[in-house]
Amino acid sequence: MVRNLRGVLWLGLLALSVAAPVQAQVSLAGVTGVVTDAASAVIPGASIVITNVETGIETQAETNEAGYYTLVSLVPGSYELAVQSDGFSRFVRTNLELETGQQLRLD
Repeated sequence: MVRNLRGVLWLGLLALSVAAPVQAQVSLAGVTGVVTDAASAVIPGASIVITNVETGIETQAETNEAGYYTLVSLVPGSYELAVQSDGFSRFVRTNLELETGQQLRLD
């Protein structure tokens, strides 16, 4: 009986340890997209900065060789996204509202 109780307790602890990180991930948001020029050519190496307007916290990324970027673990709230690359004008997108669990696609 003690052996069965010990097994049940370990199983319960294992379930809690797996469930806790999953819950934390769902409470955040993310933004992904592809950066292209006016001719729809991808722009690798572009700098992406997303700023939480309420806290001023910045999260940075860089586009890969396919022009793709991903910004993860963003606290829900109001954001401004800026894209910059040599030879191109700086692009800024304001009034982005991220919600819990949202994965915004912004090309």
